[in-house]
Amino acid sequence: MKIAFHPFTSIENKYAGILVNIISDNLNIKVVPLTLKKILVYDKDVWSSNVIWLNWYDNYYNIIDAILKILALISLKMAKKKIIHVIHNKKPHGVNNVGARLLQNAIIFLSTKIIIHCKETKNIVKKKYYNKLVYIPHPNYIDEYGKKLPTKKINKSSLKLLFFGAIKPYKNIELLIKACSNIDGVDLQIVGKPTTKSYGEELTKLVTTSSINMNFKFINDNEIPEILRNCDLLILPYNLDSSLNLGTVILSFSYGKTVICPAIGTLNDFEDKYFLSYTYDSDYEHYLELKSAIKKAVDMHNQNPNIFHQWGSLMYNEVKKKHSIDMIKGIVEREIIN
Repeated sequence: MKIAFHPFTSIENKYAGILVNIISDNLNIKVVPLTLKKILVYDKDVWSSNVIWLNWYDNYYNIIDAILKILALISLKMAKKKIIHVIHNKKPHGVNNVGARLLQNAIIFLSTKIIIHCKETKNIVKKKYYNKLVYIPHPNYIDEYGKKLPTKKINKSSLKLLFFGAIKPYKNIELLIKACSNIDGVDLQIVGKPTTKSYGEELTKLVTTSSINMNFKFINDNEIPEILRNCDLLILPYNLDSSLNLGTVILSFSYGKTVICPAIGTLNDFEDKYFLSYTYDSDYEHYLELKSAIKKAVDMHNQNPNIFHQWGSLMYNEVKKKHSIDMIKGIVEREIIN
């Protein structure tokens, strides 16, 4: 048994590496890197693999790339390869055109199995493909970026909110800055590298208060525990129309931090809801709901400065138990490998 895995590694998060380790180290199966180029040039390792495992293969760049991806999958299907597709998003972020939909539908059609990390994913898959679906919990990130650091001494200072990670338009940083600009008792820290220098400059111009601090930098893995340690909770105002699984939520819980976030699929699956979530139907409603959630968090923090650290500990226990490597290993072995 050999599995070709796409992408084999990622600089943005450790999701791919965790899954590769589960397959190779825990299940003792050889895993080799997979790229579109390797398929097209008939790379020996890829074409001798029994299983093709795809993450974010439905990311859309242009119509030529989409057609090549589809033709590559057709070739693999004709060679009787088992194709595993993991659905991470409702649709590619920031893209909504015929080419993107064609690519997404073709991958679902050609897949042997479709891995979903939240139950809401069923809503974007046609019923005729339900027999392909396999639910596997999103792996937790406990200790993946270093040990969780003890919470610093709590006092009745301002509520410390954190947004961190790659800074991209679909993450609604503009909305977040606007929502926090006129709320007393909030300090917002935004840490991460913008997609472009000009985008970072645009965001900086929106800041009109000293309670919002921008730190534009690439975040090294070993910095993450300290960055998380210094906040009360994370705030993640992602788009509901494209977001489905959100690894940053699982990462936050894995380091004992809870979140303010729209009610995406990842959050909706948790039975114990020690976090603040909301829904919206328009950009303006998103602004209102986000601002309301922040005000609610400030009130809760004022009443009990330790409340969100308590909630974070409860969500840590939740992902430790229900998103464990052992649980995922068992499902992969039973539903995918056998």
